[in-house]
Amino acid sequence: MKTGGTKTLYSWHDGGIVSITKSAKTTADNLNNPLINLNEEIQRLKELLKFTLKTK
Repeated sequence: MKTGGTKTLYSWHDGGIVSITKSAKTTADNLNNPLINLNEEIQRLKELLKFTLKTK
């Protein structure tokens, strides 16, 4: 995802709307797929649940 460019800020001042345009911070994010290790996480949680139920 990439963002950047300009942003416009609006405010109410002395009975009228005032706008200011500023440059926006540019960012670039590398997003990771959270589902890559989903099977492993499910198995780990199942084992943890089994262990927890056995100890009660």
